[in-house]
Amino acid sequence: MRASCSYNRKPRTLCQTLEAIFDIGWLTTILLGINLGCFVYEMSMPPGKRHHAWYMLCASSLKMNEVYRIVTSAFFHIGIFHIFMNMTTLVALSPVLEKHHGFVKYLLLNFILIIGQGCLCFLMMHGMTYVPVKYNGIGSTYSICTVGYSGVLSGYTLFWSFIGDEEVDVCGVVKIRKVFFPWVCLIVVQVIIPNVSFIGHLSGILFACIMRFTLFTKDEKICGDEEYIYAKFINFIRRRKSSYSRFHDSDMKGMRVGSSLKEI
Repeated sequence: MRASCSYNRKPRTLCQTLEAIFDIGWLTTILLGINLGCFVYEMSMPPGKRHHAWYMLCASSLKMNEVYRIVTSAFFHIGIFHIFMNMTTLVALSPVLEKHHGFVKYLLLNFILIIGQGCLCFLMMHGMTYVPVKYNGIGSTYSICTVGYSGVLSGYTLFWSFIGDEEVDVCGVVKIRKVFFPWVCLIVVQVIIPNVSFIGHLSGILFACIMRFTLFTKDEKICGDEEYIYAKFINFIRRRKSSYSRFHDSDMKGMRVGSSLKEI
């Protein structure tokens, strides 16, 4: 079921334009600040240590007891072009999703997506280490590291594809169904931009699919709206209460039977 979206992306006046620029949502602003802050910290380091390996998520991260890379790798970037492309995409997609889900649920969505995408990406990269390859005639195994927020952004594209219109313009040239947009982006970005992690982007889309089919409701919101959650909570309390009543009644019957046997 496709959810409606009331987020206006086409301001008409100067005031509306400024409001659209600065009113991108609190969580989107926080995520933007974290990414930019990590990039500034990275650029402030000496050139020899600027792209230190602990920023990146590799198949050997678990062996080195550096599980934190699952999260930290999402917020560091290689260069200015890398951070610019990712933050531009973040500002384009994240306000729509934050407006649709609300601050608290969007925070929960990001928490699950960042950790889950990192774990799935690590598992896929670890599996690729068993693929034999040859480099300059020397036998080896496939090994790669990923870094950047683009894996999470790939998950955003899948959530965004089920909100609003059913079709989307691609560069103003052709219209495609919105549900195909994440997969088209996955292929196009892989072709036109060098050194892009296919596994990192694919893991974001795949984990977003898992989240959508397990945690989302028909209104395309994580855990549903407030009325849905309240109804589920009330039904849970009623089931617990009815099961307790049945257990209590059966226990009381057993006590009556036991007392009657003693009297006999």
